[in-house]
Amino acid sequence: MAKPVIGITFHRTIKDTYGAAVVNSGGIPIYLGPATDPKAAISLVQGIIFSGGGDVLPSFFGEAIEAGSGVPDVARDCFELALACYAVDVGMPILGICRGMQVVNIALGGSVYQDIGTGHVQSDNPLTLSHDIKIDKKSRLYKCLEREILAVNSFHHQSIKSLGCGLKAVAYSADGIIEAIESPSVWGLQWHPEWLCHREVEQAIFTAFFRSCKEYYDNSQKSSIGKT
Repeated sequence: MAKPVIGITFHRTIKDTYGAAVVNSGGIPIYLGPATDPKAAISLVQGIIFSGGGDVLPSFFGEAIEAGSGVPDVARDCFELALACYAVDVGMPILGICRGMQVVNIALGGSVYQDIGTGHVQSDNPLTLSHDIKIDKKSRLYKCLEREILAVNSFHHQSIKSLGCGLKAVAYSADGIIEAIESPSVWGLQWHPEWLCHREVEQAIFTAFFRSCKEYYDNSQKSSIGKT
């Protein structure tokens, strides 16, 4: 397979920066909305990007709605949480971006702070870098980027509270907000790398993710041959 097919979740609208990042990194994007059967979607793609967006309904992580929590999109929540569970079960590579990272965390039993205030919501261009994060030197993210400090953009008022099963926090902002998570099949980033693909670091993340998607496809093909 020359190019991995990457599913990108969305509902109603989505900025074309996600698709452009996939194309520019050598992948083929297809868009997956709530009308898609989540289990069937797994057979269509070799990896999934869970995109940014609004707040997840708090009952999905065992809490009542608090002041500051946004109006949920329940159809999107149900679809993406199920899709994340199916993808994790089969070991499919996942890249969760902003809300997408939180969705994957919630799907695996974690939770989020419903409102951390406006300190991580920049008002200017998404190409502008808002603050630094510190990356764990033992993480896959560090091995990919080969740097401990990275300046990122920031557009979120929620953040991870408790980690989901099998996930590890591998980057933090100076105020203790979890900025990246990972597991063998999951890349989770709280910032928006799709806006910053002109930088080598973000391009390296997408390249590494697509490499893992190709490996997943190759392994699944070998497994299928072995069963025939």
